[in-house]
Amino acid sequence: MKRARTRPSARARSAAALTGAALATSLLAGAGCNGNGGSATSDAAAACGDMQTDPHNCGACGHDCNGGACQTGSCVPLASDVLASSQHSPAGIAVDGTSVYWVNRGSYSVNTGTYSGAQIVKCAKSGCSNKPTVLATGSWTDVTNLVVDSGRVYWGGSGQVFSCPTDGCNGEPAVLWSGDAGVGDLAVDDASLYFADLDAQELHECPASGCDGGSEFSISAEASSGPLPPGFIGNVLAIALDDQNVYAVMSVSLGSSPGGTVLACSRSDCPGTVHALTLDLGAGLSPFLAVDANHVYFASTSTSTNSPVPVELGGTSNGGANTLATVSFAPTDAGNASTTLGDVSFPSAMAVNGGSIYVAQWGDLDDDGGLRPEGEGRITGCVIASCNGISTTVQDYLNYPQGVAVDDTNVYWTDFGSGTNPLGSDDGRVAFRPK
Repeated sequence: MKRARTRPSARARSAAALTGAALATSLLAGAGCNGNGGSATSDAAAACGDMQTDPHNCGACGHDCNGGACQTGSCVPLASDVLASSQHSPAGIAVDGTSVYWVNRGSYSVNTGTYSGAQIVKCAKSGCSNKPTVLATGSWTDVTNLVVDSGRVYWGGSGQVFSCPTDGCNGEPAVLWSGDAGVGDLAVDDASLYFADLDAQELHECPASGCDGGSEFSISAEASSGPLPPGFIGNVLAIALDDQNVYAVMSVSLGSSPGGTVLACSRSDCPGTVHALTLDLGAGLSPFLAVDANHVYFASTSTSTNSPVPVELGGTSNGGANTLATVSFAPTDAGNASTTLGDVSFPSAMAVNGGSIYVAQWGDLDDDGGLRPEGEGRITGCVIASCNGISTTVQDYLNYPQGVAVDDTNVYWTDFGSGTNPLGSDDGRVAFRPK
């Protein structure tokens, strides 16, 4: 999935993508600000956040851009393809017929290595005047992917699995499951909930209404009826569902080298039907997965690092790593055979719809400085039947795109806006492009 592109200067592209003519050139100082460039003079002003990027406190506390965006302390029109700006480390994303939902992991602390102020957020596909609705917020760490199904949103964090109606839950989501350790990827369909238990290194299934312990069962790779690599001791890294089967990316220990495999099983009898779909995985698998009616799609890294791919659709302590990955697919009804679609650079998410595949990529490092240049990220896609290793750039000049979703019309994604720190951003965006 290689692509060719001609890049204008960083500032020129940033201006084209994020700005436009200014909505206001003079800003009124609000309470707690001294009126000198919006400098804070009180604890109340500190609560205004980043007045260089916050559209509700742009340049001064309380100065609202009224549906516009905020850039370097001035109000500008919100780009027509941006649903929300000034989001705090936006990550996993999902869509239903009318709305877009995403996780804001919150603000990252270098001192603690954790995020604070996580949110589950919603905006209509037609737009929300840059004022998305916060469905739930909490002090969750290690927030997982986001899933929407049958009028509810599901996610995990801090060793729990949560659910909230898509029209809100007064900030108090239902707790569907609690464990002793972290929760990994999750999937929901047809009133069934599947999620990874990182402590037990197992995949759990239970009713989507809640896991009461009586109806829950666990799926372990040790029950596999097909061949697995020797020394298998893996975690569930990603989950996908179709009408008949459950698919999971599992980490694998191959001696001293990391690796992975894609497992599948019948949803009607998963513990008794677990089998491997592919074993030819290079150094390891990226922690995401997609599936359509006939194939399961995954990315296999060809280089090994301490943390080769973005973790849980958010920041990673090894964000400076350069990782080449190969996107492949395998038939859902056969094992140990895969077909390559093409190469990507530091992939962070993928989605499949209507015979096409879309991949979010962080992009390459600067060979000289050892840093990922501004605007190196992109969203790419191709028609699966005719990729031939070449993809179309849906959107380039992004910083750390985190999640991607697709419907019949558009491709949606989250990215870090003007933020160039792989661990977090207070200027994240949720955007879309026609397919």
